[in-house]
Amino acid sequence: MKKLLLLSAVIFSTFVLAQQSKFSGNYSTKSLKEIHKTVPENEKSEFYKQYFRALYFEDMKDVFNYKNYSDIILKKFTDTILSHYDGGEVVSNDNEVFKPSTTWDKYLEDYNAYLNIDPKETDSLIAKTLLFRDKEEKKKFFEGLKVQMGSYFDKAEKSPEQLKKEYEELIAVEKENFENDQSTSIGLKTILYTLDQQFATQETSEEFRYLLQKNFSSSIGFGNYLPYPSNEAGEASAFESLPGEILTYATETGTAEGRSFHSYKITGDNIIPITIDSFDDNFYKKVSKYAKTGWRTEPRAFYTIEKNKIGEYVISTGLYTVDDFSTAPSMSIEYKTTDFKSFTPLRIAKNEDDNLVWKKIK
Repeated sequence: MKKLLLLSAVIFSTFVLAQQSKFSGNYSTKSLKEIHKTVPENEKSEFYKQYFRALYFEDMKDVFNYKNYSDIILKKFTDTILSHYDGGEVVSNDNEVFKPSTTWDKYLEDYNAYLNIDPKETDSLIAKTLLFRDKEEKKKFFEGLKVQMGSYFDKAEKSPEQLKKEYEELIAVEKENFENDQSTSIGLKTILYTLDQQFATQETSEEFRYLLQKNFSSSIGFGNYLPYPSNEAGEASAFESLPGEILTYATETGTAEGRSFHSYKITGDNIIPITIDSFDDNFYKKVSKYAKTGWRTEPRAFYTIEKNKIGEYVISTGLYTVDDFSTAPSMSIEYKTTDFKSFTPLRIAKNEDDNLVWKKIK
C-alpha cells in the first residue's frame, strides 16, 4: 500500500513539473500563447508572471540599439531587474465580505461636526505645527492652502442629495479596491479572470500590461515604479550605458532619495555588477582641491559611461557640495577607470549654465 501511495505521489509530482515546464523559463510570447488554454487555473498566476517576463525580454530585444546581444544575456538582465520587484505576500480573504469604512449615518454625523469647526482653529493648529521664516511666508502658505482646499475653508453647505452621492462614490471606490487588490486572493482572482478575457485580443494593450504587472507583484506601483526598456539612457528605465557592453536600470520610488542606478558589465554569458564610485583617499584628496571638503556623489545622480580610444571607461556624473540637495548637484565631474575598482579624476565644472567650463584635475 505504501509503495502505491509513493508511486502515486511521484506520478503527481512528475505531472505538475511537466505542466510547469511548459512555461517555466519560456521567454517566447508566441510559444506561451500556444499553450495558454492548457494551463490549469491554479497555475495561471505563474503563467502570467512568465508571460510578463517574456514581454519584457522581447521589448529589450526590440528597443535596444545593439542588436547582437545573446538571448542568455538579455534573459539574465530581465531576471535581474524583475527580481527586484517579484514577490509580495498574497493574503487569503476568500471568506471575507466587503465592509464599508463608514455607515451613511456616521458619514452625516462627521459632516455636521466638520461644519461646526471654526476655520480659525484649524489655522491655529497648522501654524503651531509648521515653522515659518516670517509673516509673509506664513501668509502665502495659507493663501495657497485656501486655493487648494477652498471647499474646506468656505464650507458651503451641501444638499442631502450631494452628500448621498459623495457617500455612494466613496463606498464604490472602496468596494472596487477590495475586489481588485492584487495583494489579496479575491483581487488576484479578478485580475486573472480579466487577463484570461483579454488574452486573445488585447495582449499588447496598456490595460493588459498593467494587469500583468499587478499579477507579477503587489509591490509594483505607487512608491515602487518598474523601469521599462528604452533605447535612450534615462530615469525610470532599463537602458544601454555602453551598447553591447554595459547595461543599466533605474529604480524609482518617487522620492528624492528613492532613485538609484544599477549597472552591469557583460562578460561572456554573464552580467557582472559594477560600481561607479568606489573612491580611494588619493581620488578624494585630488577632487577636494577643486570641490572643497565634504563633496559627495549620490545614488540618484544620473551618469554616462563612454570608452576612449585606448579602452578606458570615462564616467560623467553630478558632484554634490556639502550644501547641495540630493536633487540638485552644483558640480559635474569626469573620471576614468579600467576595472571599475580604482578611479582617476579627470576634470570638474560648476553647473552654472548649459556650457560647462571644465577645469582639469591635477
